[in-house]
Amino acid sequence: MGRSDHEDDWIDEVQHREGFVLDESMSALEIPDREVTYRRAPAETQFMTSRFDSQTEDIFVPLAPDKVVFTTSPATLQDLEDGSSTVAFGPMGSSNPKDFGLHGEEQGGAESTRKIFVPTGEVPDAREVAYHQVNPMFESCERADVIFRTLHKAMAAQDVEFSCNPDWTMDAYALVAAEEVFLNVQLHRLAMKSTIRIDFNLRSGDELKFLGLTDSIRKECRSIDKDMIGLPELSFDILADWSSPGELFPGSLTVDSQELSMLLLEINSEAPPFTRYEVAKRLKELCQYDSNRRALSDLLKEQFVTGLQSMLKDDNEDIVRFAIYTILNFADDVSSLNDLELPRLPETLRDILTLSQKESTKKLAGDLYKTINAVC
Repeated sequence: MGRSDHEDDWIDEVQHREGFVLDESMSALEIPDREVTYRRAPAETQFMTSRFDSQTEDIFVPLAPDKVVFTTSPATLQDLEDGSSTVAFGPMGSSNPKDFGLHGEEQGGAESTRKIFVPTGEVPDAREVAYHQVNPMFESCERADVIFRTLHKAMAAQDVEFSCNPDWTMDAYALVAAEEVFLNVQLHRLAMKSTIRIDFNLRSGDELKFLGLTDSIRKECRSIDKDMIGLPELSFDILADWSSPGELFPGSLTVDSQELSMLLLEINSEAPPFTRYEVAKRLKELCQYDSNRRALSDLLKEQFVTGLQSMLKDDNEDIVRFAIYTILNFADDVSSLNDLELPRLPETLRDILTLSQKESTKKLAGDLYKTINAVC
């Protein structure tokens, strides 16, 4: 069946209303009779939330979640007791600090044995762009080296792993509520040379988790933030983490047992990988709240335990982390954790520590293992 003249007219109209200009050497004014509504950012990928598409840039190459190739390097119980490298948190499964090291102060207030890397060249000038920038940012009138050192401390305080580059950028990684977030931080000098703009760009991960993380980093940078430095200390937090999944009012995130039952039905079925991921993520988010945890353990215990067991053995390490994070929420209350009666949980966690390729998964598994040993 052929297209109608009306459809051809519509297609022609769409073609002449270009939505994206991918050739950055071409000005929007050079495109006659076209309404340019947006230009692709000249650097980084703004607000990309890729879980399944691999990145092709440098070190950010997440594994395809529908199939994870496990390693065979063994982990021992001694690793859990002494906090050695098997359980220690590191980025992207790499144990080489130069690939993605924490160049700031070590956690616990101890001095870092490594020298903080601060670039010595000129901060690049901000580029004029023909679109409205919506990525998180703030401006500072401090020297570039002061800004860089403050960012070091802010990221270390938020348990963000990062590496520094000579061009005044940082590549960073964080685990937020069991979800991996990759971001890039850039310094740009504005036309008013005394002002430097700090840009945060999401490279991979959940957008709301990214926004919450950048808010937390900015709180730690209050002393250099041009907009915040002159404000008095207030009894409330101006930069409250609005992006967190917290309840707007008590009970707003409580769901009924029917919805929970449907989620468990999906997680225990042969659902496609994307559906299974989204269901596991939703279940993980809901289990942060006591009312939902009680409903699962009291009314849907058998289905819930079966679902957790299947998630713990999933090929997708994201789903494995969601299961561990969910159980950790129950571990806040010893009686709730014991009531679940998860069979062979210590053995399952040891298997995860042995076979998991991602350090983020090993970190959560190690935390849960230590927790259940402490309460048993």
